[in-house]
Amino acid sequence: MARSPSATARRNIRVEDMSDPSTHYDQERRIRERAYHLWALEGRQEGRAEEYWHRAIEQLDADTHAAYPPVASRGHRT
Repeated sequence: MARSPSATARRNIRVEDMSDPSTHYDQERRIRERAYHLWALEGRQEGRAEEYWHRAIEQLDADTHAAYPPVASRGHRT
């Protein structure tokens, strides 16, 4: 696979609670797996590790937000 993302890219991981190391490692694992999947889907192009890393973060954030719609979007309940 392409080289791993730089330390700067890794510092940009968005984690709700960085005080729990297991949460950080789980989040980084999910990002790494998603980035690998993107890299494989796009023909295993070298030299684009940081691009795939950032896209993986964006996609995982979008997935998380889509899983929890705001109360207002659930319709009017009486």
